[in-house]
Amino acid sequence: MSKFNISSCIDWAGLAARIERAGLVTSFERAGLQSRRTSRQINRALSPEGSSSFNLHHNRLLVVLLMLVFTQAGPAQERPDTPRAVDFFHHVQQALKNNDRIALAGMVRYPLSTSLRRKRTQIRSQAALLRNFDLIFDSEVRCAILQEKDDDIEGNSHGFWIHLGEIWFEDLLPANDHSDSKSPGFWDKGKFSIVTVNNDIPLKLCKKPAS
Repeated sequence: MSKFNISSCIDWAGLAARIERAGLVTSFERAGLQSRRTSRQINRALSPEGSSSFNLHHNRLLVVLLMLVFTQAGPAQERPDTPRAVDFFHHVQQALKNNDRIALAGMVRYPLSTSLRRKRTQIRSQAALLRNFDLIFDSEVRCAILQEKDDDIEGNSHGFWIHLGEIWFEDLLPANDHSDSKSPGFWDKGKFSIVTVNNDIPLKLCKKPAS
């Protein structure tokens, strides 16, 4: 898979002006949007392990940037395995709708990267996930999963994500399989699994349907 660099896809000056007009950041913060350091942080944040690279809770500028960058990143159709990714996500949604926790736990790769009580951690077994299920798949994560539409699923070289990155899932090959991405059948022989659950995203944007 080719390396995906989000910085090269973003009009930083235009994005800065857009979010200042919307009143999301101050003019002082706007100057920081076009710095190379900021774009490097965005690239790190757009990986499955991004939450552990820096603390989103203490950087409002990066939170706003992430919110907008996730809406501008390249479409998942750039990856040949997108149809399989969408099909896997349908199974995730169905398991959650049915409250089938064991089925959902079976769709996870362990150790799973997530947060418990605002601290990054690794969940190393299905039993551990089930014990902490409501903390890991909290109301915001569940809302994002259930409300996501197929066309909104995004993908890059790190995997696929939904909404603001509440979950990441990837097409994983066995550890001893070192096939080249150009080899025949490469994009069809892996197994999709959830690799990260980001339940510590400070923006709460998921709109739950009216009851």
